Amino acid sequence: MKLASVAFRAPSRIVTNDEILAMIREHSGDIYDGKIDRMLHEVKVFLEKSGLVQRHWLNGSESPIGLLSAAIAEALEKAALAASDVDLVIYGGVDRGFVEPGDSYLIAHATGLRNAKCFDVIDACNSWMRAVYIASNLIRSGEVKNALVVNAEFSMRERGYINPHAFRVQKTSDLHFLFPSYTLGEGATATVLQKSADVREPMSFQFSSRPDLAELCVMPTEGFRGRCVPTEKMDECRPHRFSSFGADLFREAVPEMEKLVRAAKVEHDAVKAIFTHSATHKSWVKGFEGFGLSDKMFSIYPEFGNIAAASIPAAIATAMQRGVVATGDALLACVASAGMSFSLCKFTL
Repeated sequence: MKLASVAFRAPSRIVTNDEILAMIREHSGDIYDGKIDRMLHEVKVFLEKSGLVQRHWLNGSESPIGLLSAAIAEALEKAALAASDVDLVIYGGVDRGFVEPGDSYLIAHATGLRNAKCFDVIDACNSWMRAVYIASNLIRSGEVKNALVVNAEFSMRERGYINPHAFRVQKTSDLHFLFPSYTLGEGATATVLQKSADVREPMSFQFSSRPDLAELCVMPTEGFRGRCVPTEKMDECRPHRFSSFGADLFREAVPEMEKLVRAAKVEHDAVKAIFTHSATHKSWVKGFEGFGLSDKMFSIYPEFGNIAAASIPAAIATAMQRGVVATGDALLACVASAGMSFSLCKFTL
C-alpha cells in the first residue's frame, strides 16, 4: 500500500491579520464594553505570537466544489488513475454541506467517481488521519485497490457558524473561546492511496482520545442539549456556533502528543520532515524541541492558517511542490484535535 499522490487547492483571497482586526472592529464597535483599541492590540499580539501571517479564503467567484474538483483531478493525474478506477471515496473533514447522505456521495457524483463506494468520517481536525487509517486497512485487506480521501474546509463563509458571530466581541474574556476562529484558513485536498507491490515501510498509526475534554472545542447542532451532560462551558454554547478554548486545548495537547511521539521512538536522522495540524506554529515547535526534532517541522500555518482536517495533506502537497520532500522520504504526521483526539502517523512517500 502506498500514498500515491496528494493535491491541495487554496482559494485566492489572502486575508491578513490586519483585515481580521478590521472585521472585529466592524462587528464589535457598538457592543464591546471596554477600550476596543486595547482589545484589538491584544488580538494582534496573540496572532503574531502564534506565528500566523495570513490565511486564504474564498473570493466571490470560487466555490468549495470547484476547488475540490481541481484537487481531485490533479491527484488522479499524478497517480495515473481515471475517475472510474477509484473504488472508494471517504470525506474526512470538519466543514460539510450535508448531514445526509454525506458529502462523499455528492462529491463522487460531481466528479464522475461512479464506481466508488462512499462514506464520511467525522473526527474533527483528526478526520483526515482517521480516513487514511481506514482506507489503508481496506486496501491491505484486498477489498479496495484505489482509495480517495478528500476534504473541503471552507468555514469562513458569511452568515455561517463562524462569520460574523465570532467577530462580535462583547468583553475581553470572550476571546478565550473566540480567538481560534481568527486563525482559520480555507482549502481543499485530495489524497490517493493505492494497492502496491512496492517494498516500503507501511503506514503506522497511533491514536488516543480524551473525551473528558470534549467541551473545549465544539460546534453544536439543534437539540444538542439533550445529547450531552450539562456543564458550565456547554451551557454557554449555541446551535451552529463554533466555540474553541484554544489555550486550554494547547495546554492539554502537549502531554498527550508527547506520549505518542515518545512511543513512536522517532529518531532525528530517520525522518525527513514532520507535518502537524496547523492550529499553531510556535507551540508545535516548542513541543518538538524537547525531542530534538523541531528543525524537521514543515509548517504551513504562517501562510495558510488553521485549515482543520486539511492541514496534513495540504502540508504534504506544499512540501512536495516546493521540493522539501520527495518520493522515498520517511515522514511523520501529528494531529491534536477537538475531542480531544490525537494521532501520529509514520509513513514513506
